[in-house]
Amino acid sequence: MAELLKKLQERGVLRTAGAYIVGVWLVLQITSVVFPQLGLPTSAQTLVLFLSIAGLPAVMLAAWHFDISLSGIVPEAQLEGHRTHTSIGRLVDVGVILALLAIIAYLVWDRAQLTSRASLPVKGASIAVLAFADFSGGKQSYLGDGISEEIINVLAQSDDLRVTARTSSFAFKGENRDIREIAEALSVSYVLEGSVRSSKDRVRVTAQLIDAESGFHLWSDTFDRSDAEIFELEDEIAGAVLLATNSSVLSDSKSSAQTRNLDALAAYEQGRQNLEERTEDSIYRATHFFRTAIALDENYALAHAALAESLFASSELFFGIGMREWAGLRKEIDDALEKAIELAPDEPSVIAVSGLKPLFEDRPVLALERFDEALERSPNHALAHYWRSLALEHAGQHAAGRKAMETAYELNPLARDIAERHVSNLILQSRFVEAEGVAEKLKRHHPNAGTGYRASFMNLMAQNDVAAAHAVLLEGLDATGREVRLLEDLAEIYVLLGMEKALQSVNGPEYLQIDLRMNEGECEEAVALAIKERSFEPDNLDGILFVGAAMACAGNVDEARTIYEDVLTRIRERELSPFQFDFLVSDLALMRKQAGDEAAAQSLLSELKAYHAENILTWGPNYRHLPTDAARIAILEGRTDAAIESLRRGLKKGLDAPTLRMEFVFLSLAGEPDYKLFMREYGAHLQKHRAAIEDQLEALP
Repeated sequence: MAELLKKLQERGVLRTAGAYIVGVWLVLQITSVVFPQLGLPTSAQTLVLFLSIAGLPAVMLAAWHFDISLSGIVPEAQLEGHRTHTSIGRLVDVGVILALLAIIAYLVWDRAQLTSRASLPVKGASIAVLAFADFSGGKQSYLGDGISEEIINVLAQSDDLRVTARTSSFAFKGENRDIREIAEALSVSYVLEGSVRSSKDRVRVTAQLIDAESGFHLWSDTFDRSDAEIFELEDEIAGAVLLATNSSVLSDSKSSAQTRNLDALAAYEQGRQNLEERTEDSIYRATHFFRTAIALDENYALAHAALAESLFASSELFFGIGMREWAGLRKEIDDALEKAIELAPDEPSVIAVSGLKPLFEDRPVLALERFDEALERSPNHALAHYWRSLALEHAGQHAAGRKAMETAYELNPLARDIAERHVSNLILQSRFVEAEGVAEKLKRHHPNAGTGYRASFMNLMAQNDVAAAHAVLLEGLDATGREVRLLEDLAEIYVLLGMEKALQSVNGPEYLQIDLRMNEGECEEAVALAIKERSFEPDNLDGILFVGAAMACAGNVDEARTIYEDVLTRIRERELSPFQFDFLVSDLALMRKQAGDEAAAQSLLSELKAYHAENILTWGPNYRHLPTDAARIAILEGRTDAAIESLRRGLKKGLDAPTLRMEFVFLSLAGEPDYKLFMREYGAHLQKHRAAIEDQLEALP
């Protein structure tokens, strides 16, 4: 054996074999990167490896019979007995040995890194699945979206991996962003990216899991599948990701909610893309695409659920986006939900969307049951967390609602409606710097949408910087092409400041005209407007309360009390929090007290005190509405001086309460000298803001 090794060394066989192995390794590294970009199948790289292995014996045999050196190739017979090791030959030997050692060291190190990364602690693990890139000339972009979305849905069922929702992950679609920048924006530790290339009836998918902090690839693979097999691939990729991140492995149960019709999938993905824009026009387009998907595959459960969701969003309730009347949407919504549940009763998205109906019908307890069931099956379902937060708020469970809202934002930080709601929660806690950070992120990622500007507007108004809030809205109108919701926000400022001409210029909603009339003391006109407004939505509790408030303002207290009692009864029946409707409890308590029903008045006063105490615990002592609530309680207890003093304390913090001139409980103080003095102070406070706004309007081109 020793003699053979000596001969192999003398004839340069070992040197040549080592150099060949180094060269093959380099070639394989290059092909692993280049071949996928060229669209070559996995078998091409396998063929290169096979030929390389097969070529090693031939190279070694050639080295035995020929001297292969920098001087050329010389037959062994001509060198017998004259072979010497030159200095160049020795250098080549050393170089080959060092190269082999380097490759071995790299492979050992890479395996150690993979093992250590695969053993990362589960706590805090989070991932964003980006929209898979289309390398088929744009023909398969929605197939890539569908694969990415289904991987998200599968991963979302893991209870120890935080999975960013589709809306936020897909926000970077088509952008050439650094992975670390994306991970920072989404606050995730891992990013899964990939690509799709189709040819005839075959689809080639590549996927890479990246550690966002180090930039290393934890796992990557390439898959060749037929069109019919593509949907099984999603589970395979998701399973590999879970193993690489050391997260819990999912059950083998398959969802029956998906389609195998690629045209239906394309329509569905276009619908989701439009729905996520959350504008009136985009929701209309989304509804069309979902109907198209259903026409192509009537058993497509996710499309039926998405159609119901788009119809919910197109209504005037809750989301504040659409303008369609809720009553006219119920039939199609019921049909879509019934079909979705029939086809996929265990699908988390179907269950979550089914909870919207009781939520829209003011039955928050039933809605919570549906959202909780969806989250049991898919803990990362961002929309279920978001809708659950709305239901909790309507049920008066503010602390739980805030927690659910924070979770929804963590999972979907770039979703406009979720981020805007998160800003509202931060404002209520006086976390103004954080709120502005969220608003700025919205402006940065959605520069042509009004959501970021609305968020800044709310934040500035909470800090009593009315002029800055007005300037932000004007900036937003330029950026968005005069978005309707920004015009409505402007209208609210003009109502607060009593700027009737400015209000008319933005054509503010009818309910703000009612507010303005009451603010100006024109209560009979307010009654006429409120009754007219209510005729469009006879079951809308807010609209009914507007009539009651206007009646009280006009001195028709008995009629107002009857309306308030009716609204309170409906609220109790629907298991809502009466404080969702602001002034109802305090106004009605005073009306009962003046009517001699002291026991009923005291019952409502107790509720008001409990609500006030809960607000202090939930939102903290700086909660901006506390002074107004404390003043209401003091009035009901007959402590007029304490009520006025509380309002003065609120004014020092920037009280922006136009309802002071509308609520029956405050109108009861109209004859008090100290209250008249306070109202003059409040009027001067508003006049200062009005002057700043007028200067801004005059400066407009």
